[in-house]
Amino acid sequence: MRRLKKFGHRLVTVSRSLKDIMRGRYFSLTLLLIIVFLVISIPSPRTMISIKGVTETVAIRVSNPFSATVKLPVARDMDTGRCLEDILLSPKLDSTVYYDFTRTGALAVSVDGPSSLRVDMGAVVAYENYIRLIIDPSDAECGASEPIRMPLNGHLQIGDQLFNQTAQGETPRVLKSGEVSVFGRSSQRIMYIVPMIGGPFEANSLYLASQFSIPAGSQISYALDRQRNFVPWWGFIDFDPNTQQSGGVMNAATNADALAVFAPTPMVGDVSKHCLPAELSLSVRSAPSLSPDCFSIDLAAQLAGDPNLRKIYIFLLTGAALVTFIGYWRLK
Repeated sequence: MRRLKKFGHRLVTVSRSLKDIMRGRYFSLTLLLIIVFLVISIPSPRTMISIKGVTETVAIRVSNPFSATVKLPVARDMDTGRCLEDILLSPKLDSTVYYDFTRTGALAVSVDGPSSLRVDMGAVVAYENYIRLIIDPSDAECGASEPIRMPLNGHLQIGDQLFNQTAQGETPRVLKSGEVSVFGRSSQRIMYIVPMIGGPFEANSLYLASQFSIPAGSQISYALDRQRNFVPWWGFIDFDPNTQQSGGVMNAATNADALAVFAPTPMVGDVSKHCLPAELSLSVRSAPSLSPDCFSIDLAAQLAGDPNLRKIYIFLLTGAALVTFIGYWRLK
């Protein structure tokens, strides 16, 4: 009997609390708890990172050979000295392609690893280790005159590490300028269970979460997913032999969750070691000795930019106004 009385007393207490909430009492606390619960239950957003910039060097570890073929109108083979025309250079899986732009306005395209070369619609020639082609506008016999667009599909390393190259007495090939945009994709579920599909909600909508400039002399080395695996980039880089500028104009994007940038100012220690994978197997020129800065979308940017979450805010505010009105009317 005592247990039944206690249970009945609790039911009466809950009923009174609900009535108080409907009358407007404790409403602020209830709304605050709903918002906190909503924030905690929102999954991390899926993201896309894009970069636009001018760089003097790009290294690409090929992850999809079918989209990595480089087409050149003309170039000189640095091993044989021959001038080649109508070139198709096809690197194989896990080979590394380099685009190096000299200060005199020339472009060197090289492949470290297996590749194949086809010239003037002729036979395909296989290369097992290394090939290097150069396009020099000052070369009267073998200089290109039209703009060239080359693929940036694979795992990228953009720019040399300024600190390391200078310390070794080498002339660094740097990222001269860069603009990074971080996009989020709209939330699809609450508590990982309740779907936000249909009606006013938008599926897979991109929104701009943040945008910032990369300091000149930085190196972009790692695009990582949530499990800290390397994620490939997709894009292109343009070379215009008529501009006589050192550097190619690049545009690329990746479905990564974090981006590691080695700034030109040295930073040592374990400041951001948590954003890197255990094994840095992507390094293609020199092992990173400095700690990178890591960029990703944060909770505040998600809460402010996600279009589906903004609709939930409107729903909560509308409900809050309605409950407040009902509570005020009943108190009268």
